[in-house]
Amino acid sequence: MRREAIPYIAYYLMGIFHIVTLMAGFDVWFDGRFWFLKCVLSATIAFIPIISTGVAVFAAVSAWGWTWLASLTVYICPIAIIAGLIWRQNEIEYCWRTREELKKKVKRILVNE
Repeated sequence: MRREAIPYIAYYLMGIFHIVTLMAGFDVWFDGRFWFLKCVLSATIAFIPIISTGVAVFAAVSAWGWTWLASLTVYICPIAIIAGLIWRQNEIEYCWRTREELKKKVKRILVNE
C-alpha cells in the first residue's frame, strides 16, 4: 500500500463510523421510522467534514448517552490527526520535489562550466 493512501483510507473509515452514529441518532430522533430516509441522510451527511462531525457528536450524546467531552474527543481528534497526516504528506512531497529540482539545477550548473 502506498503511504499517500493512508490518510484517505482513514477518512473513509471515519466516514463509516459517522454513518453508524448518524443512523443511531436518526433512529432516536425519528422514533425508529423512516429507515430509508435515515440511510440516505446518513450517507449524505457522513462525508461532509464539519457538518458530519457536529451532527455525529450530537447523535452520540443523544443516542448512546455519551458525555459531550467523550463525544467531542472521539470525533474531533481523529479528524485532526487525519488533517495532520494529509498536511505532512503534502510537505514531504513538496520537499522531495524541491530536492529533485535542486539536483537538476546543480547538475546544469556543473555541466555548463
